[in-house]
Amino acid sequence: MLPHQQRVIDEKAELNAKLTKLRQFFLSEQYYNLDKAEMGRLTKQADAMQIYSDILTERIANFEVKKAPSHPDVPRPTNEYLKQLAYELCIAIERCGASPELTRASMLANDLHTYLSKPDLEKKELRERLDRFIKEKR
Repeated sequence: MLPHQQRVIDEKAELNAKLTKLRQFFLSEQYYNLDKAEMGRLTKQADAMQIYSDILTERIANFEVKKAPSHPDVPRPTNEYLKQLAYELCIAIERCGASPELTRASMLANDLHTYLSKPDLEKKELRERLDRFIKEKR
């Protein structure tokens, strides 16, 4: 990976960390003690940060060669890219609502992100959980 590409990935990680903290703040009592105008500005800020994050995701996606996994000659995407996809999946699922199925899928996506973030963890457990989830859906 080229240095400027790594800087984009680092920038996105920092932005997502700040966005997560802002979203957590939205759930706090302090947030609800703010006046409506300030709450609106913070919401606009979060929306802008999400748009910025989405643009960085598109840029990062273009760093990788994307082809079908059925083509063995295609190199596997980097763990950093897979971590980013897992994070984006968690956010997308979270936006869909809180049905039991989506909650469970979000938990599995979060597990995937955790395992990709810590490559020394045992991946067999994740595979077993995913297999159980798929069997339950059949």
